[in-house]
Amino acid sequence: MARILLICSVLLLASCSGLSKEECQTADWEALGFEDGVVGKGLETVSGYRESCGKHGVRIDLERYKYGRNIGLQDFCKPNSGYEAGRRGYVYKGVCPAELEDAFVGPYEEGRIVYRAESKLQRAESELNSVENNIDRIERDIRNREKVMLDDKTEADRRRQLYNQIEDLKRDLYREKQKIRDLHEKVYQARQDFEDVQLRYGR
Repeated sequence: MARILLICSVLLLASCSGLSKEECQTADWEALGFEDGVVGKGLETVSGYRESCGKHGVRIDLERYKYGRNIGLQDFCKPNSGYEAGRRGYVYKGVCPAELEDAFVGPYEEGRIVYRAESKLQRAESELNSVENNIDRIERDIRNREKVMLDDKTEADRRRQLYNQIEDLKRDLYREKQKIRDLHEKVYQARQDFEDVQLRYGR
């Protein structure tokens, strides 16, 4: 599985940059197909290679690519790989051969359940953290303005301006604090849900 993740990272970089003329001319299409298959890439991926190499006047070896990809899929479409793919948020597009799909899809769906629960928890925690940061920022802005407003050197017009700004900030602060209780409950519930699915489907 560590090998699969490493290949996935390498291929992600390659897919962003495309293939150069030299890469198209020297490509081992069977090996590239295997690497795409072992991380569950769809056959449509080959269109990107065809486009990149076509610009350089190089024709890809589609049959060798398909052969290598099918071998890679034999590795990817195992139950353990299915669970890990779902757990990482991989979107399954029906790439597994019919004889392997049933054994893959069940664990994949279990992994997806855990992934979605964890993602929900992370979003709730991020939302809470954002509001807490806003509260800290607003309170800091209020303190800074109060300090200037109370300074003997601050002119009257500037004091009135600062006072109005502080009142606006206090209203903002009140609104943000109103959100906190609900967000704490949201995080708590999301954490409970995540722990429940981990107990049921975690590995």
